[in-house]
Amino acid sequence: MRNSLFFLLIVLLLSGCIPRTKTDIPAFSGTLVDSNSGLPLASVAIDEQAEPTPEGWTGQSLRSDDNGQFSFPAVTSGTVYQLPAPGAGWPVSRTLTFHKEGYRDTTCRCTNMSLFGKENRAVIALVRIDQSELSTEEPLLLHLNDSIVCQAFVGSQVLYQDTLYLIGEIYRQGQYDGNPLLLTLRSVPPNEGGIVLAVEDYRVQLAPPVQPAEE
Repeated sequence: MRNSLFFLLIVLLLSGCIPRTKTDIPAFSGTLVDSNSGLPLASVAIDEQAEPTPEGWTGQSLRSDDNGQFSFPAVTSGTVYQLPAPGAGWPVSRTLTFHKEGYRDTTCRCTNMSLFGKENRAVIALVRIDQSELSTEEPLLLHLNDSIVCQAFVGSQVLYQDTLYLIGEIYRQGQYDGNPLLLTLRSVPPNEGGIVLAVEDYRVQLAPPVQPAEE
């Protein structure tokens, strides 16, 4: 009996498709927090997109819970998938957009989602609109870790040479699209008044969000 089941599985794999139902195994999960206070953000609307979109795939729209936590499963539809596909052992990319009134809409891209891969977890900080102005029309994507990149704005916290800074300005050097974006970095409170640095965007990465102060 066991050999028959194994043979059937091999036939399905070799045929190029295998049915998969929705699973609760998370492929991208984490916590959404306020970038200034570090406190969790509840009821953040989250929309999922895929490029290119696999045949039969349907994205999800979720919300973070009362603790700011969210979790996207590896498979979001019960249809038959062509392999390689979401839920198989091959990594796939997903783009999530986080929306909450009073905060910048923030897009993050996870490039290592798969049912049999490692779980991708991240703490993602949303920047208040009244604390930030995006000074370039281009989305600025910075690495949060090895597999997740997120948009950064004026007011986002970043790490440069193991030191914490805030983005003060985003601009392009010269008039050509091929020129790198430059970031003006300034020290975080209470170290205001330090030297302001201008560095290219690929030299910095998003910093872990600040933790809420203990009472």
